[in-house]
Amino acid sequence: MITEGFYLQIIIMLIAGITAFLYLFRLIYTVFLGQLKDNLRTVKEISFWFLLPVYILLAGIMYLSMKPSALLRPVGTMLTRYFPDNALIWSGDLASTGAGYFNGPMILYAIGAIFMVVLLFFFANKKRNQKVKQFNIFYSGHAPSRPELSHFSYNFFAHYKKALGAAVVPYFERFWDWLAKLLHGLSDFFRRIYNGNGQSYAFHLIIYTVVVFLIQLGGSRLGGLP
Repeated sequence: MITEGFYLQIIIMLIAGITAFLYLFRLIYTVFLGQLKDNLRTVKEISFWFLLPVYILLAGIMYLSMKPSALLRPVGTMLTRYFPDNALIWSGDLASTGAGYFNGPMILYAIGAIFMVVLLFFFANKKRNQKVKQFNIFYSGHAPSRPELSHFSYNFFAHYKKALGAAVVPYFERFWDWLAKLLHGLSDFFRRIYNGNGQSYAFHLIIYTVVVFLIQLGGSRLGGLP
């Protein structure tokens, strides 16, 4: 994109990347951080057969992280037809172009090393750690009065609303209200057609058969014209 001068696409890609990061960060933030909510204390793990697709997907992600050329090499070959001057040059798992290079395994190793350093640091200071009860937490000298107040996901977007709320919320609310009304209108229309009455369904079937017959009859007559 840089060499071809696609600057608008670059801006869109960067915005999409930042948005995806914030979305995934919220997922990690709300699931793994903070105190456990009261209504989730009796929740148990799902069965193995529900987890199996997740494990298969996880194995595929780990494989592509260790061997990105398995996916990126054929994709790069396909893109070479459209961008012949910016083809990916592969040397093992190292992909390079005129704009830079990408080494997937090296990135994975670096992230793994950082994780291990942090993990070893916590194990080295394990004796100093102490278990904190749910309400043994204070924010500006005040203890939370409800379980959800001690969870990191509570009111997560408050800062964004303060910064951007005045600029975007009214427009988006109007859009979603309009879309909701449109979907309700379409639902009411289709509910009149599919009303659960067997006679109505039989009438629909007859109309469908007649329309298909007329289309085929017209096509056969047009096909017979010189």
